[in-house]
Amino acid sequence: MKLRRVVLISLVGSLGISLAQCRPHDRHPLEELPAEIAANLQSVPGTQLLVSIAPPDRDAGEGAGELPPGVLPLKKQCQTSQQFFSYMLFPVTICTPNSGFGDVLAAYQKATAPPTAPAGSTTVKSYKLSSFAGQNVRQFCFQTSGPFGVTIVKTVDCNDVTTCHLALPCLGCPTVTWHGDVCESQGRPPQLHFIGELTARPINISRCPGSLSQCGEPEPPPVPQ
Repeated sequence: MKLRRVVLISLVGSLGISLAQCRPHDRHPLEELPAEIAANLQSVPGTQLLVSIAPPDRDAGEGAGELPPGVLPLKKQCQTSQQFFSYMLFPVTICTPNSGFGDVLAAYQKATAPPTAPAGSTTVKSYKLSSFAGQNVRQFCFQTSGPFGVTIVKTVDCNDVTTCHLALPCLGCPTVTWHGDVCESQGRPPQLHFIGELTARPINISRCPGSLSQCGEPEPPPVPQ
């Protein structure tokens, strides 16, 4: 699932050589990348890439990462972890010197989009970037909203607090955290638009510190006398 979470960056790496000789951009003149997107561009170490994600919606997502109110219950004997795979729409912008990358990206998005993807969601918007970090540059920028394959990791810890974690689908982007007994499907940050069904993976059970429980594991065989 890690490969799915960073699908855009992995795609860039795998196509770097093949795109090195891309044809010059021969379409109509591109608009400059909007300033609010350019302000969030970050360099990807070891590459010529610049990546930007949409700033989090602070008002809409407020409280999503806070613990539920109330006193924590007594510690449990076992804790659980489970993964849920789904698809998500989330705007990501990639800037590269290769003008043909947008065509490759658009074809890839169409080929990998699930049947539940809304019409037009795989569209790739193209821009140009003339300056970055106070220097003149010549970059071509491509914005897509996916869909991205993502994995929600749901844990029920030893204090019986249920938490969901999701790594945003770009290299170096933060992990979003929220809570709730069914957080894999409810209470998710509204700025993250999920599409399609959740695919549940097996539940992993482990001991809490100091627990003597087998936590669902078979009892060890008796020691021969």
